[in-house]
Amino acid sequence: MAENRSRRTSKKKQKILLTAERLFLKKGIRAVTVENIVDEAQVSKATFYKYFRNKEDILERVFIHMTDEIAAHYRDIVEQAKRDGLTKEMFLKLFNVNEYDRYYQSDYALELFRDYPELTNKIQSHGLEKVMPFYQELIRLAKAEGIIRTDVDTDVLMVYTLQIRRMFIEHPQLPGHMNVKEATTRFLDLYLYGVMERDSSIKTRRERFPPTVPKKDLHSLVDRLEERDQKSARDFLLYLVDRSKNTGDE
Repeated sequence: MAENRSRRTSKKKQKILLTAERLFLKKGIRAVTVENIVDEAQVSKATFYKYFRNKEDILERVFIHMTDEIAAHYRDIVEQAKRDGLTKEMFLKLFNVNEYDRYYQSDYALELFRDYPELTNKIQSHGLEKVMPFYQELIRLAKAEGIIRTDVDTDVLMVYTLQIRRMFIEHPQLPGHMNVKEATTRFLDLYLYGVMERDSSIKTRRERFPPTVPKKDLHSLVDRLEERDQKSARDFLLYLVDRSKNTGDE
């Protein structure tokens, strides 16, 4: 009987958590209230406060849950790679924005960075702790399989990947014809060719996802980075542009 009660409690808490996650992703953080969450989850306020202290508490739990989901996605790729061998397609899943499509429904991430800085730092620390080991292992496997250049520094690659994603969250002023999802996709597409070895399969992917962001727009995006990040980002951008010239890309 106690076990059944515990199971019901766990299901109810999970239902509230997933309801809050869906609302935050769809409407953004500011627009969602505790009342919205309990109404949508069809529970009482008393039930909500039995499991969560307030809106910020459930917000933290939601983002920890989302981070754990991403870490599990990375873990699955690592396990498959160790079992069957890592392919370019598997590696590129790490950077495929469509894999995380539901995270682009609203400006919730911008609101999190802007309005909850302490919570943001806590979530990022948790994310690095959970995701970094799988990411590092995938980079190691990618080097061993000849998918990326062996001289690429794993930690630097991780930092640049995080900075690119953070740039589009914190500085959402994008080229007029793009939304955040498309701009992130295009920039990551260009970014990857600084680290990946070239062959016919990569060329095919380039034809499918041509880097259509004009260089002037890329420079404009870098200009909007915080001052402490500008030099490293600009150096990396110049490296990409120089590599593009050397390989004949427009």
